Amino acid sequence: MRKRQYAGFVLSGILLAGSLWGCAGKTEGTPAAASSAAQESEVSGSQPTGNAAADSDEPIVLRVAWWGNQKRNDITVQALNLYTEMHPNVTFETEPSDWSGYFDKLATQAATGNLPDIIQQDYNRLTPFYQKGQLMNLQPFVESGVINTEGIAQSVLDSGSYDGELYALCNGLTSRCLVYDKEVVEEAGVTIPDQMTWDEFFEISKTIHEKTGVQAYFLEKDICDNLYRSAGMPLYAADGKSLSGEDDALLVRLFSMGKQAMDEGWHVSPEMLIEKDPEVVETMPIMDKTAWNSFTNSNQYSVLCSTAGRSWGSPCTPSPRMRSRTRYI
Repeated sequence: MRKRQYAGFVLSGILLAGSLWGCAGKTEGTPAAASSAAQESEVSGSQPTGNAAADSDEPIVLRVAWWGNQKRNDITVQALNLYTEMHPNVTFETEPSDWSGYFDKLATQAATGNLPDIIQQDYNRLTPFYQKGQLMNLQPFVESGVINTEGIAQSVLDSGSYDGELYALCNGLTSRCLVYDKEVVEEAGVTIPDQMTWDEFFEISKTIHEKTGVQAYFLEKDICDNLYRSAGMPLYAADGKSLSGEDDALLVRLFSMGKQAMDEGWHVSPEMLIEKDPEVVETMPIMDKTAWNSFTNSNQYSVLCSTAGRSWGSPCTPSPRMRSRTRYI
């Protein structure tokens, strides 16, 4: 298993409350068109001073879309309200959503030319928006000094770049990690090693299933992505329409691993995963001990523990029943 760090939330566009958010390309007369006009004005000027539209008295209404739980919704609305206090002529129409269905909604809005002005986006899903010209190019803002990227690692900037131009700025970094139910692991009498290999994971999973009846879970898209990364290539080819590599050996390996695990009975079945969606915290198989583990983002650890009813201490004091291991694949 090797370390993988990635930009979890990528947003692109206009300056907002000290952060950079997403601005979709639209037709004349829309807020995005006003932003484009402001961009031209600022980039051409020798002394850029910020968002020209926000500094004027012209009323501006911007639609903002993001996914998240109620806590994130509340914090985002507070940030937007603070910006309006600083710039009374700018107000926001908010479009919060759950993770489930968020990207389907964005795809529909993109197809009908009705994308929100400011978009929270996952960097894995940005390419179609770049290719269809639906995002504002931020590179002129960077070159003029309006956007200051000093102190931001180039690898982070690259996560929101396309063809050498910046279209999105990372709003946060997280890492994939293995989360496990400590009670189940201790009942089985096994120890989760540091830098666990796939062979070790399989053997531990078999032992846990034999001694407790609790299954494991690993067959997910991100594992496929990480398997390709471990071979030194991204999951998808540059055209975005095919997998990397000249053959399907890695993909075959992943599904062979999954089939073996299911045939042996220690991996959660596909039918069970329909009922217990592993991408939704409330229904993850680990919640009711259908599975002893899950692969998730490290920043979801506290939410996962609180939803499961496990007490949550500090990051250095894992909860009594559920513990996170920052092991990157």
